[in-house]
Amino acid sequence: MMYLFHIFEEYGIAADGARHAFPESLCTTLGQGTYPGCAVPTEFYLFVNIGLTWVVAVLCALLARRYVMMGFAFYSLVIVNCFFHIVPALVTGTYNPGLLTSVVMFLPASAWVGNVFLKHREPTLGVGRLLGIVGVGLVVNGSLPLTINLFLNDVISGPVLDLLQLVNAGLILLVGALLQRSLPRTHATTATTGDTIAH
Repeated sequence: MMYLFHIFEEYGIAADGARHAFPESLCTTLGQGTYPGCAVPTEFYLFVNIGLTWVVAVLCALLARRYVMMGFAFYSLVIVNCFFHIVPALVTGTYNPGLLTSVVMFLPASAWVGNVFLKHREPTLGVGRLLGIVGVGLVVNGSLPLTINLFLNDVISGPVLDLLQLVNAGLILLVGALLQRSLPRTHATTATTGDTIAH
């Protein structure tokens, strides 16, 4: 649910009142003109968000009750995206679309995840698994500008750009499954994240 508020801030009405603020910001940053007339295909944003929030987030929520790491897997996006908004804002001293929800929602959620992994389970889920979640979050977030630049430099086509966003989203499920398999048997089918991620 919190990610839907984040998407609304980025693509609906931002905290400063701007509409379609994230696409506009991305196009401007890449020097491609203004949205929707810039070179980044408009369907790109749809493929990014359908894969991540309408498919992966829902699957993670449904699997969370039985498979704890699948429940936590989606937080890879939340944790890293949080800092992708907050750090630039601190460096530049300016608002970026998505900053408000990152501070109000993503930052507390990220702190909660760290707490659960390192303290609140017996045995703890561990630093290694937490780093695995952060790692896939870095890959998922970092692949967006990478694939856009490949498209803008005619290395890949528009349909391939769109397809890669779905593959990228699937990485979260893959890493969640791998981390689930690494759990001790006592953790393998018990979860504490189901109710939290589903609401």
